[in-house]
Amino acid sequence: MELTIHGDLYTINFVSKSNGKLIDPEDGRIHWGITRFEEKGIYIRNDLDKPTIKKVLIHELVHAFADSYGFGQVEWTEEIVADFFEQYLQDISSCVQDVLREYFCETTRNN
Repeated sequence: MELTIHGDLYTINFVSKSNGKLIDPEDGRIHWGITRFEEKGIYIRNDLDKPTIKKVLIHELVHAFADSYGFGQVEWTEEIVADFFEQYLQDISSCVQDVLREYFCETTRNN
């Protein structure tokens, strides 16, 4: 699945828990989801239940939006957080709905 965020083309990948892309290079742990900024890739475990996939997807999309709009280079004060959500919450929510619809429709077709 592909998604454009502020001109950056991200690929969203649902992968098995053994996929090496889920290993955080900083802490060496396997995560439920991870955003790899250098390759504009979001990786999410495909064995999670639907509510957990939604939470992980939201979490990773916040990382991607923050990076794409330059918020990774600022100190996250309460005001910055409020501004970020005011500006991008609807876009993130829309992306979540689109990705989940496509992923679960695809999963249903393949079963």
